[in-house]
Amino acid sequence: MVNMRQTRRFKMKPHTKSVKVEVKPHQMATIKMEFKCQMHKLRVNLNNATTGHKLQGMSKDVAIITSWPTGRLFRNWEYTVLSRVRTLKGLYLFQEISLDRSFAPSEELSEYFECAKRQESQFLKRRAKNMKRFYS
Repeated sequence: MVNMRQTRRFKMKPHTKSVKVEVKPHQMATIKMEFKCQMHKLRVNLNNATTGHKLQGMSKDVAIITSWPTGRLFRNWEYTVLSRVRTLKGLYLFQEISLDRSFAPSEELSEYFECAKRQESQFLKRRAKNMKRFYS
């Protein structure tokens, strides 16, 4: 990761826009004042409020991740975020991912999947039974 950090730099060039503005000093004025304005901006779409849930189902060309959330609430968030970027070339990390922590699914998630499998199995058995009864 250290080597990758050295090569994973990007340059953002500002976009310059110039406009001419005409304004009256007050409502009753007959003379207009003319100003030239120039604006420099970086073409960045900040996305500070995107959650893992909001990212699901999206694909992004570029993701710049400034930090990773901590705490029990955000398990497996890294996978969700990292899997949204189309290529490794479009991924920029400001902070390394801690490889000391476990990325295994939480107990709650495992229990949920087991329960969902049982319910699916029961549903499919009932469906097969009802379909057999319907066609006979």
